[in-house]
Amino acid sequence: MNLRLSCKNLFAFIAIIALFCFSTVNAQSARNPDIKFLADTTTNFNRLISPFKGKIVYVDIWATWCSPCRHELQKAKEVKAFADFAKRNNIIILYICDDYNTKAWKQFIYANNLAGYHTMAGQAMNNDFHTTFSSVQNRKGVMKRSFICHAT
Repeated sequence: MNLRLSCKNLFAFIAIIALFCFSTVNAQSARNPDIKFLADTTTNFNRLISPFKGKIVYVDIWATWCSPCRHELQKAKEVKAFADFAKRNNIIILYICDDYNTKAWKQFIYANNLAGYHTMAGQAMNNDFHTTFSSVQNRKGVMKRSFICHAT
């Protein structure tokens, strides 16, 4: 009798834990509908922004291992104010993460409620960063990590 009761309790405990985990995952993904993930990491920059043709696209290139990037994106008040400004002015915010730790990437996005489109940079995107945008970003010896472009 005690063994059966213990098994029932164990099963109930496992069911509750599973339900809690499932609810947490759903709550995270539903936390902010303005957080959108772009799945194709094999695309180059021009293909990435092509769905936004005719719109202004603000691009923020960052990485989870980059302390200045993380510090800037953790300024909740400023990030939210810019997201609100972008929404009012039909500006697309595109965050491109240049690293390979998808777990840390998504955790950081959800933890800091970064509204906008998100993708991880693949090899084609990295090639674009080091060729197409290198002269644009290197101004007066200072590397800029964000830029604005108009998708045409």
